This record gives sequence, structure tokens and C-alpha cells, in this order.
Amino acid sequence: MKRTVMTVAMCLLTVAAVGARDFSESPRAVLLPDAYAVEGVRFAPGAWAEAAFTSNAIRDGEYDTFQIRSYANFGVLAGPSTLGTVFYGSYLLSGPVNEGTEPGSDRAPWLMNAVQFEYGVTIQQRIGDWTILAEYSRRSSHPLRQVFEDPAADILRVGVAPPGIERGPWAVSSLLRLGWVELYDYWNVTTIPDPRVLYTANIAAQGDYRLPIAAAPLSLFGILLWDPFLLRSGGVDGDLELDIGLGIGERMKRIELYGTYYRSSDTEQGLDKPVPVVLIGYGIRFVAAL
Repeated sequence: MKRTVMTVAMCLLTVAAVGARDFSESPRAVLLPDAYAVEGVRFAPGAWAEAAFTSNAIRDGEYDTFQIRSYANFGVLAGPSTLGTVFYGSYLLSGPVNEGTEPGSDRAPWLMNAVQFEYGVTIQQRIGDWTILAEYSRRSSHPLRQVFEDPAADILRVGVAPPGIERGPWAVSSLLRLGWVELYDYWNVTTIPDPRVLYTANIAAQGDYRLPIAAAPLSLFGILLWDPFLLRSGGVDGDLELDIGLGIGERMKRIELYGTYYRSSDTEQGLDKPVPVVLIGYGIRFVAAL
């Protein structure tokens, strides 16, 4: 219990400092596979936290130079086959100095564009080795420059995760979620347009290969995050992210160095025009599970 409290405190301190663009989550961040109670009911059964800095140093965008991400998922109540969680993410999106604007300083020739928050709850149920889940989340963007607007969305999702695969040094996990994206009248907001996405699929997979090095726990890993969706205006689109890198430490508690590729036909940063990007760069991520 003491370790859980310490992890939650670390997560909150990390999350409070940062914010950004819309991101998807890997299976390990959503599912909390080790949080279930062996028997009876367990309160505060576990948590997941990650903080990452990603630089688009190889290929940036008109409004994208680097992102700082923080995400935490806290188990609230667990039984032998049922788990309830709450999650919170904040993201800072920073971009280059565009024509007609001034840099933040001579030493920081970039500008902070917007902070995005995402928070919600999940209910997860294990059926054998499979997991099904239901989720509600809310996403809102808060501009730091006048050129940006403040889009928001409510998301309802259901999902399924097949059993993870572990074979010798290999480990693979995956998660499929289907969602409905809307801006509910409950919030009584008339100035924010409806989200451009109506229905979405979120496909996430991660593979790890433990390197045969006795001196230190090192792994090669790859993470695929693919979000195909139906547009509210009609048609099909999708966002794609691929991370490949080296993990230093155990699979659920380590430092990750990675190269990343991200593609979107519209980053939905709240501008009055679509903002397509292809971003290529590298980053560092700290992850911890308890």
C-alpha cells in the first residue's frame, strides 16, 4: 500500500507539470494487468505512469517542434476478475516560431502552442485470459497562443484485449477499442464546433524482445498505435504512430529511448484549417507500473 501511495504521488507531480496533441495509449497503460485481486476486493490495487519528451528533430511540422507527455492510470477498486480505473493525461505541444511571431527568448526559439487534458474512467472485466472494457473520457485543448482555438470532445469506448503472448525472450500485447466521439450538450458550450471524428477504432500493439545480456536488463521494443476513423463530414481517415527503441530495465518499469514516426491528416490543434503532419524524431520515456 505504501508503494502504491508513493507511485500515485509521483504520477500526480509528473502530470501536473505538462500537457499536448491527441495521443493514443499502449495496451500496458490501459489494462493494468497486475492490478487484479487474487481474492476478495482490493482498494488502490496498482497504477501506471509515464512521462515522455519527443523531439521532431528529423522532420517537424508547421506547428510541431516537440511534445511533452504525461499520462497516469490509477486502479481504484479490483476484484478477482473486475477492475475499475481512473486516468488523467496532460500534453504540452510546442512549435517553431512562425512568421510574424516572436520567439519565447533568444535561448528558446520555439513557442508553446497549447495544453491538452484528457481524463476518464474504465471498467474492465476478465473472461478467462481475455479482457473486455468500457470507457468514458473527455478531451479538451487550451491554447497558449491566439492563433489556436479550444476544441473538446467526449468519448465513449468499448474494447477487448486478447491474452498476451510470452515466448522465451518475446512478449506481445494488444488492445482494440471502438469509440463514439461527440461533444455533449451537458457542457452547454455553443462556441466550440463538433469534433471532426464521429466513430473511431483504436488499435494498439506492443512487442518486446529481451536481449541476452546478463549484465543489464535490456529490451528492443516496438509500439504500433493506429486510429482509423469515420469523419463526421463523411469519409474515412486515420492517424498512425510507430515507436521503435531500446528499453533499459524491466518491461513494466524502465527508461525507453526510441525513434518515432507520426502521421495525421489533421492534428486537430484547433486552427481554422486542417493541419496535416508527418513527424519523425526521437524521444525518451520513463514508465512505471505498480
